[in-house]
Amino acid sequence: MFSKADYLNYLYVLEEKERDMIFGLHRLLDQVSDKAVAGHLQALLREKQWAYKEISRLFGRLFGLDAEQRRYKRDPALGDVKLRNLESGEAATCRCLDISLGGLCVQVSTELPKGVLLALEVRFFESRRPVMRRATVRWCKRTENGQYRAGLQFEAPRATHAGAAICEDG
Repeated sequence: MFSKADYLNYLYVLEEKERDMIFGLHRLLDQVSDKAVAGHLQALLREKQWAYKEISRLFGRLFGLDAEQRRYKRDPALGDVKLRNLESGEAATCRCLDISLGGLCVQVSTELPKGVLLALEVRFFESRRPVMRRATVRWCKRTENGQYRAGLQFEAPRATHAGAAICEDG
């Protein structure tokens, strides 16, 4: 009989494998020139994206994870992130794992110091236009695979003279 921890661990591993497959398929699609092969890969990619979103929703339903310390509902949006530490100027790339109105969760290879302000350029796989925002590192935890997961809270946008919200990356 599986315990709650067993289910959580199994779903976490399954989610990670689906996510890695999605990132890998995107990398492969960037290099494939054969349209027939690309069409098959895109169909497989859609299936993997659907499975990833369903696993994420299952987490929330089974374990109430969406309600834990969350002001906003999260969406399992995947993509590449370029980040720049606005204090030190250091730059890195990482993976976006999910997003909400308040921020996003990323997978990064090095630890991000809590409280640091970052400039972000997020390129979601399902969108062509990058999203530019500033965010503060709220937490960063090492995962079992040696990577880090970090929670980044968006800086509130400033209003311009025309009333439109902007966020400069300074």
